[in-house]
Amino acid sequence: MANDLVVMHNDIVTSAYNLSVNEQRLIYCALKQIPKEEPLDPNTPFYISRDDFIELGASPINVARDIRQATKDLMKKTIYVSTDTGILEFHWLSEVLRYDKNAEKKLKEKYPDPKDYKKYINSLRLYNLLDSLPNRTDDIVARITFHEKVVPLLSD
Repeated sequence: MANDLVVMHNDIVTSAYNLSVNEQRLIYCALKQIPKEEPLDPNTPFYISRDDFIELGASPINVARDIRQATKDLMKKTIYVSTDTGILEFHWLSEVLRYDKNAEKKLKEKYPDPKDYKKYINSLRLYNLLDSLPNRTDDIVARITFHEKVVPLLSD
């Protein structure tokens, strides 16, 4: 990451002044995953891992808790963008999934009978546990999706 250059719209930079260090780490973890010189789909999920957070200076002792708290706090924060007609305000994130490493086990306990398999699968879908996550490890703590209005400010 030492040679990577991150370019953001000035409104993002200005709005980031009001974020905590961990909220900023969360955004930077996502930013480094954006493909270079490719259009970014607004629905692209970004996976936040313990290692990525630690790489940005977080303490390894409570890193998972810090990530979860940062996702909760960032969901409440907004960005202000100057437009020709006024100031537009919207949230940083549209969606957060905080992974529970025991979620699948809990669902299996809830639906132990093979005849309940359909309910089990539907519950997995409900909690987004079936999404195709390459190389899923316990290191990944959360999945975030930026608000659709934030994406052009990050990728264009």
